[in-house]
Amino acid sequence: MAQIPQKKLRLVPLQIRNFWSAVSIARSGFGDETAMIVFSYLWYFWRNLRLPDFGLMARRQSMTLMSRRAPIALVDIVTTAIHGWDVCWLDLELLRDCPMSDLLTYLETWPLAHRLLLVRSHSPLHWPHDEARFCFEGKLPAPDEGGFYIYSSRSTPNGVTRLDRDRFISGKQNSLHTTCDFYLIERDGVPIGITGLYTAEFWPGIGWGGWGAINREAAFRQTIFEALRLTEELARVRDLQWFCIETSDAETYRLARKIYEYYGLELLIEITDFFASTDPWSKGENYLVYGKRLTV
Repeated sequence: MAQIPQKKLRLVPLQIRNFWSAVSIARSGFGDETAMIVFSYLWYFWRNLRLPDFGLMARRQSMTLMSRRAPIALVDIVTTAIHGWDVCWLDLELLRDCPMSDLLTYLETWPLAHRLLLVRSHSPLHWPHDEARFCFEGKLPAPDEGGFYIYSSRSTPNGVTRLDRDRFISGKQNSLHTTCDFYLIERDGVPIGITGLYTAEFWPGIGWGGWGAINREAAFRQTIFEALRLTEELARVRDLQWFCIETSDAETYRLARKIYEYYGLELLIEITDFFASTDPWSKGENYLVYGKRLTV
């Protein structure tokens, strides 16, 4: 039996006139997350008008960590709307005279009100594998061939006291520099899916696939692979080193995760209980990153 040839897909930049088509596809593919997708789209339009960012989507702040009134480390702190403002990404630059024990103690009693603390170093740190203290270790790609070593620790959200203020010197907070583009996926002029690609200076060299979905009636494997290929090509033309996709271990995305693996994306990282649960009796969803190197 002869196969019916697949018609090629094309990407159409998201505009006000096709906004509701994109939202309709997002609603069928993402359900409860549609509100965040709409927020992302509105932020995208806001940026295209060259209006001030104000840190609506992501914020960055420099900070000096203090212990016994002496600096022990310099850090860059990033929080995002997508991950949740109570999740803190922390880029660590150790000072030469920083005792590791002091740093560990400091991170265990993190003075700011973050639910989850993710610490990145540009070289391996031989921290103890104690799940009660530092429950995760993994890597995200870096352009210089070195892995970003990431550790997470739980911290109890609380208010910042006068004593806590003696433990850090905060710099100016500003928006995190990002680029972002969203598209409708069309076949013969008919929208059948959505996709996007964004970059952030905190994760240099990585193109992140953003909010990709295909209508159920068009979601054949070959069509989904073609949509992924078109999104990957967006990263290639920007000369990025990696193409990555964020997701979770939710049952809703089980098939999507299988497709990423069949497509050739490798599971790079998994962070337990990254997404907070609204049910106090259940655990949160795990954060997963699938990725593929684009350069040799």
